[in-house]
Amino acid sequence: MFCRKSFLVVVFTVLGVFLLSGCGSTPTTPTLTPEEEKSLIREYGLGGDYVVRWPDGDIGVYDATGNATIRATIQRALNEWNAVIKSGGGKTRFYLSNDPNSPVKIFYDSSLEGCFSSKRTGDGYEITSFELRVSTNDAWCGFPDNYYAVFLQNFGGMIGIKWEKICSLQDGSCPYEAWTQYTSIPDIHKKAVRALYKVSPGYYVGIE
Repeated sequence: MFCRKSFLVVVFTVLGVFLLSGCGSTPTTPTLTPEEEKSLIREYGLGGDYVVRWPDGDIGVYDATGNATIRATIQRALNEWNAVIKSGGGKTRFYLSNDPNSPVKIFYDSSLEGCFSSKRTGDGYEITSFELRVSTNDAWCGFPDNYYAVFLQNFGGMIGIKWEKICSLQDGSCPYEAWTQYTSIPDIHKKAVRALYKVSPGYYVGIE
């Protein structure tokens, strides 16, 4: 009888340890090492061996289109990228602004040959402005269905990812079949942006 009770105690003890140590637990995503983060910044960032990004703080985004659907879609795309920056500890946030002098501006442009055109400028190691022009040719561009892809993809470039890394092609071009598929942020872009906004503009990420 003594041996039987002892055996049951051992069984329940082992079972309890098993349940507490692994069964039902949620696996955690491995964090990147500093060297892995530097490698991502070099590959996906604008500055080569140095960090080039927007400064910390709130960055205004002015929508000059007057289109309520576009405004709502801009907000949705900004929310996605803001969440990525915040999840890495970054302190930069983009928000819709009513100020036409905001550093980020979005316009209609009826003269565009393509569906959109963007321009990013900087000063030293900081991005200082971004303009996105959107075509009024809704039928050709598949608008309003493709608005989200336009903004989500272009805001990746606005934030500081190389253009050739944003699209699926490596030559810098982005045909219709490619940009219309950018409806969710790829994991590799999330990792690169988290790393980029974790450190200051001008931070050295070269190989020492």
